[in-house]
Amino acid sequence: MREVGAALALPGVRRSVSGNRSGGSWCWAAGKLARLVLSLACLLAVLGAGAPSSEAASAMLWSAPQLIDPANPTPSIDDSLGLNAVSCASSSLCAAVEGAGSILTSTDPLEDPGSWGTAYTNSGDFLDAVSCPSTLLCVALTSSGTVVTSTDPTDESSTWTASTIQSQAGSNAAYNVISCAPNTSTCVAGGFDGLATTIGSGWQAFSFPGLLTITGISCPSASLCVATFSDGQPVSGNPSGVITSTDPNGGQSDWTVTYLPVDGLVGVSCPTVSLCVADSNVFDTGIVTSTNPTGGAGAWSAVNANPFGEPVGMSCASPTLCVVLGGEEGRNGGQEAYASTNPTAGPSAWNVSSIEPSSVTTYNQYVISVSCLPGTSTCVAVDRKNVYLANAVPANALTVAVAGTGTGQVSGNPGIICPAVPIEECSNLLPAGSTITLDETAFVDQFFAGWSSPCAKTTATVCSVTMSDNETVTATFDHDQPHCSIEPRHSTVLLKRPRMRSRVSIDTLPLTVTCDQDVRLVLNATITATLHRRTKYRKARTKRITIPPVRVTVKSAVAKKFTLKLPSVALAYLRRHKHEMMLIAMDARGAHGSKRSSTTLPALQSGGA
Repeated sequence: MREVGAALALPGVRRSVSGNRSGGSWCWAAGKLARLVLSLACLLAVLGAGAPSSEAASAMLWSAPQLIDPANPTPSIDDSLGLNAVSCASSSLCAAVEGAGSILTSTDPLEDPGSWGTAYTNSGDFLDAVSCPSTLLCVALTSSGTVVTSTDPTDESSTWTASTIQSQAGSNAAYNVISCAPNTSTCVAGGFDGLATTIGSGWQAFSFPGLLTITGISCPSASLCVATFSDGQPVSGNPSGVITSTDPNGGQSDWTVTYLPVDGLVGVSCPTVSLCVADSNVFDTGIVTSTNPTGGAGAWSAVNANPFGEPVGMSCASPTLCVVLGGEEGRNGGQEAYASTNPTAGPSAWNVSSIEPSSVTTYNQYVISVSCLPGTSTCVAVDRKNVYLANAVPANALTVAVAGTGTGQVSGNPGIICPAVPIEECSNLLPAGSTITLDETAFVDQFFAGWSSPCAKTTATVCSVTMSDNETVTATFDHDQPHCSIEPRHSTVLLKRPRMRSRVSIDTLPLTVTCDQDVRLVLNATITATLHRRTKYRKARTKRITIPPVRVTVKSAVAKKFTLKLPSVALAYLRRHKHEMMLIAMDARGAHGSKRSSTTLPALQSGGA
């Protein structure tokens, strides 16, 4: 099978390295995979500097999790009894193995995720890895060195037979990665005890001095197998490399060890004899490729810095589709998938997308293994209890933003809930040409104010977006009750005194008002002035003067300038008083509510003409 089995980064630590990881998610429905509806994706930035090149992979749009292991829905974090690895020979056969000892198979994994069923059960064995080179053969490995084989994988468990691989020392060998050449019975297993290959109806085991861990194996044909190793004795400071053979069944002498100037190789996948892709858990190594796998150290080269965190699985369906599962969770699984249609190119040739977890709080959350169907753009991944499907399809990015002074939420099927707690899902990858409908929900005492382009012309609460290109949509929410502020356009106001006692001038007060939504504003102003106490026998007197109401229309977030006319009686009185102030009551009426508030302006200052 053109995939990688389980992988190990450190002795005693299991890691499934059979798969890929990619973003977006398709909801399952009846019919073709092309009709699957996207369920979740968190669009992440394209790796590498600069814009993505034409070499970049199409987006991987993953389905929502579908439970295929109902007998073991909550595996333990300690014994990893859930699903550990998956292998797909074609669209008519996929097999997954679980730590509890069962093998699950499906004859229709792409169109009917409910077609998975238990084909083999032996609770005494911990199943680590599986490889199905054809629909007529599946081979699974247990942690105790047992090989479980079937030439009719979807039939009842009676068709499965078990045998034991013994190491050169005569004890049961610990192997947990396996790959079988497509459409052949040539298989190679590996692990802590080196390698084992099929010889006739049995297995031949052999080890390499100084190589502690075989971390990945891929056999693109019966005439080429490539294994990665790590944690061995450093050669020139590089404790990782590859072991290759053009005659895998020929014995130990037919295998060549090549140390590479890299570290931490944890898996390999060879879609053809002329292309192998290995991955590393070291940040400055990342992807290592070769178009001549048996050509020695000089035939291998690192193509980009490591974007994967700690990779947990990889699978290359063809030279034009290779994927790696990665993320921050390390051996427990990952949540991102990195895909490339040109894996030997630079960082911009790899795109990243997310796989929806089955749980946000448990060990079952992280995708642990993946298998891409040979020669296709379809991949199947598993976490500890679920299966996911993905297609590499042309896609565009939808980004949703929430703006305004109010609060609300935008939802869209598939994959948009913005904002959401604890994770904001405000972006998604959608198939090019598809249509998504966004719906708004204003929170209590808030209202929806409208959409931005491409829905700016609609007044409806729903927005339909056709993904002909990358799109950004903003939904604006405001308060039900308008909020306004008013200020004088000067720090103090000078009230002119009349030049003649018989005439009193009328002055104006320049003001600016700003509101957070469109409102009709009614202002009622009162001036209060206090007469100075001239002697100890004369008390201060207070006068209040009401100014006629002023009506102003204010646009949202636009400062409205106007003048408040002061009646002559106010000026006549104010010129003999001090300690003046103005209280303005505001009645603001918007489209969705009203609010009354008041503002006290700074002290007025009277003076001569």
